[in-house]
Amino acid sequence: MRRQVRSGIAWKLFASPLVLIALLIAVGFVSRLATQTLLRELEGIDRSYALAIGAQKLQADLLREATGIANYVLYADSRDIADYQAAGTRVPETLQQLLEIAEDETVRQQLLDIQEKHGAYTDAVDRIRNHLRSQRQSQAILLMQTEAVPTLREMTAAVDSLVESLTSGASADLTGSRNLAGVLDVGVIAASFAAVVLGLAVALVMSRRLLRPIRNLSEAAAAIAAGNLSAQEVTVTSQDEVGNTIRAFNEMARNLHDVLQRVSRSAEAVRAAS
Repeated sequence: MRRQVRSGIAWKLFASPLVLIALLIAVGFVSRLATQTLLRELEGIDRSYALAIGAQKLQADLLREATGIANYVLYADSRDIADYQAAGTRVPETLQQLLEIAEDETVRQQLLDIQEKHGAYTDAVDRIRNHLRSQRQSQAILLMQTEAVPTLREMTAAVDSLVESLTSGASADLTGSRNLAGVLDVGVIAASFAAVVLGLAVALVMSRRLLRPIRNLSEAAAAIAAGNLSAQEVTVTSQDEVGNTIRAFNEMARNLHDVLQRVSRSAEAVRAAS
C-alpha cells in the first residue's frame, strides 16, 4: 500500500517532465523524418542534374561525331576520323551511364531510342568509310545524305528534346525541394512550439492537482488555529500520502472538536453543581 501511495506521489511529481521528454522525443522523431525526406529530395535533384549534364555531354559528342565524319568525307583527313572515333566511343558509354541513372520510364525509353538511332548511324558511317576506302566518294556522299544525315538529325532532335526536358525537370525538382525545405522547417518549429506549450500545460495541470489539496489543508489548519473548530472538513481527492494526511487531519479536527465539547459540558456541569 505504501509503495502504491509513493508511486502516486512520484507520478504527480514526475509526470510533467516525463511528458515533456516524450514530446521532445516526438519532435526529434519528426525532425529525423523531415531530414530523411529532404535527403531523398536532394538525391532526386542530384540524379536529375546528373541526367541533364550527361545529356548535354551526349549532345556535344554527337556534334563532334557529325563534324568529324563530315570533314573526313570532304577532306579525307585522318585527324577528323580520329575525332569521330573518340566521340563515337564516348556516346555509347554516356548512354549506358544515363540508362543506369534514369528511373523515369519515359526518359529510359528516349535513351533507348537514341541508342538505337546511334547504332543505325554508326552502321551508316561504317559503310561510308568503306566507300571512301574503295575510292567511291560519290557513293559515300550519297549515303551520307540519304541515311547518315537524316538519322543524325532525328537523333540530335531527340537529344535536344531530352536535354530540355531534363534541364527543366531538374530546375523544377530544385524549386520543389526548396519549397519542401521551407515547409519542413516551419513544421519542425511548429511541432517544437506545440511540444513546449503542451508540456507547460501538463505541468500547470499537474501542479494544480498536487497543490490544491495542500492549499485547502493549509487554509483549514489556519481556521482551526484561529479558533474555528467548526470549519468544514477538507475534501479528500486522492489516495496518496496527501490524501492520507488530509484524512488524518480531518479525524484530528473532529477529535479535537469532540474533546473541546466534552470539556465544555464538564465545565458547565461543575458550575451547575456549585
